[in-house]
Amino acid sequence: MFVAMGGALYRVFSLRSFSMLRPTTMECLVLLIFAELLDISAQAGMSCPRECSCIEENHQVLCNARQLSTMPRNFPRETTKLEVAWNNIRRIPEDAFSNLTNLELLHLQGNAISSLPYNSLLRLPELTFLVLIENHLRDFPWGAIKDKVELTQLALNNNQ
Repeated sequence: MFVAMGGALYRVFSLRSFSMLRPTTMECLVLLIFAELLDISAQAGMSCPRECSCIEENHQVLCNARQLSTMPRNFPRETTKLEVAWNNIRRIPEDAFSNLTNLELLHLQGNAISSLPYNSLLRLPELTFLVLIENHLRDFPWGAIKDKVELTQLALNNNQ
């Protein structure tokens, strides 16, 4: 008999079949099935950067107050809310958010960011809220947001 799980087909053995197997073979079979199940569940969930916490239900990534000096990488593609506030981040890489096409809220308050690369905001078609309060911004890439009709709130207070 065969059972399908997560796109994979597994053969189900009766207890009689197991009695014919040596213990090491049975242990290997159980371990292989367990490893496959772990792989399936890992693919289904969000892969969260180790410096952050992820709330899978609402696709939120929280990296607040972690004493980060660099922007975490490899955010889950399905992220809609990203909070990297109250850290010591000075520089935002140009491709920091390039795979986050569903991102609606980007909260970077209370860092030491002095500039934001033009291209860092271009690939965020769903961006609605952008919070950059209390940074060291001297310049802002206005051209990157000029056509973003979805962007309804931009907070830039208390910058240099």
